Amino acid sequence: MNAALLLAVSAVASSPADPLLARLESAAFLEADFVQSDFWALTRETETSSGHLSLAFPDMFRFEYTSPSPRETGFDGTTLYTVEHSSRQVIVNSEGSCCGFMSFLDHARDESLVASSGVTGDMVTVRLEGDLGEGISEMEMRFTAGDSLPVSLSTTDVNGNSTTWYLSGVTISRLCPPGAFSLTVPPGYETIRPGGP
Repeated sequence: MNAALLLAVSAVASSPADPLLARLESAAFLEADFVQSDFWALTRETETSSGHLSLAFPDMFRFEYTSPSPRETGFDGTTLYTVEHSSRQVIVNSEGSCCGFMSFLDHARDESLVASSGVTGDMVTVRLEGDLGEGISEMEMRFTAGDSLPVSLSTTDVNGNSTTWYLSGVTISRLCPPGAFSLTVPPGYETIRPGGP
């Protein structure tokens, strides 16, 4: 049955990740809780953090970290920003573009980058290898076969460093709340603009 499901997906899609990509593109807004695991190959150290994320097609995002220390990182379509609550600083980069989750996932449309794919129960796993941009050489995405919702995303760079996001409580909506990705500078925080005035 699992093999039949994968064959059915492959027959109607150019990539095994197409159901996930179509689901995300049709949704104006996605929210989920996340656990992020960062691994550094040189020191063999792993750091875990967690929080809540919001995504909107094509590249807007907001990560609200609650552990190990509170901070926020987001992109509103124009401005990339980080709010560091421990130092009471806001770092703002206005570059007009940013490479977010959606951009990384979009590489799965290129069949030549798909190294493997498979279905186990209700879980679809797609692994990519090649030049994925931003120094990323490998990526693995997992999503549910039944409703095509993301479960995890893992990226590995050319030096062997990796980051994995595990998602839970995923919800999607056709309406994006106003200001969901806007930067709000808390009172008394210093605003820093690298390379700017």
